[in-house]
Amino acid sequence: ACDRGGKIEPSTSEAMDKVADKITSISRERIKEELFKILGTRNSGWGMRFLKDRNYLEEIMPEMIANEGVPQPKEYHPEGDVLEHSFQALEVADRFDFSPLTKLAVFLHDVGKASAFDHNEGEHMGGHAPAGEKLAERIASRLRLSNDQTKKLTWLVGNHMKGSILPRMRRAKQVKLIRHNQDTSYPLSQPVDRFSYFADLLRIILADSEASSHGVDGWLPVFEKFSDLLPHLKHLENLGSARKLINGEDLLDLGMEEGPGLGKVLEEVHEKIYSGEIDDRESALKFAEKLARED
Repeated sequence: ACDRGGKIEPSTSEAMDKVADKITSISRERIKEELFKILGTRNSGWGMRFLKDRNYLEEIMPEMIANEGVPQPKEYHPEGDVLEHSFQALEVADRFDFSPLTKLAVFLHDVGKASAFDHNEGEHMGGHAPAGEKLAERIASRLRLSNDQTKKLTWLVGNHMKGSILPRMRRAKQVKLIRHNQDTSYPLSQPVDRFSYFADLLRIILADSEASSHGVDGWLPVFEKFSDLLPHLKHLENLGSARKLINGEDLLDLGMEEGPGLGKVLEEVHEKIYSGEIDDRESALKFAEKLARED
């Protein structure tokens, strides 16, 4: 049993030690249920360390144990290796009201670093986000997460690096990232609900930054850029979707032929719409004609 803060009672801890080698006989659904109970407390960082110390984590998430001892640049990560950073990021998340799924994403955000480190022969960890997305999918399957939970978890892990460089991205890419899987039943006056995927990405960036030397300098510019973009997102909503301004049928009417060329032109026009450089149908058609002639 646990107390209300998520700490394990001594008698329960002793009982767990006696049956530690039998954890794999427990159903995956039950393991997920108990794991989410831990993640639902304000002491989930302590809880995950407890699981690691008693070798449960190695059975539940061996992909995370692989990150133990994987070094990080001390300039950015004085806290230690990748696994220690993951524990500390989760402990940061414990200070806020994050959902269990978001906390799981926080814990797993760097799960791909060990494989990326090996792939890059110990030189760097480039590509750890897409590698982590694949590993997160494997973990989600093992834990029997629902399709919706798996979809969100893997997207968060796979895009946490993109989110961290939001201020340096082109506006069109910023818009696409923020609006990913948006719930249009919520108005833009409720951005946390409207852009729930991106809101959780912000939470991960906060925990990641605060668990490293980046601190506020890592997350504040991203939060500020998101806030700055809200008027532009409102403008785009007033315009309607980019596809309503111009679509493939319009390009065919202009005399273009079906194929990769048509798709490329449409993508470039839509990017201009997302960036705010084009905001009406006439301008979109003129720009498409110009691109078609150049092609």
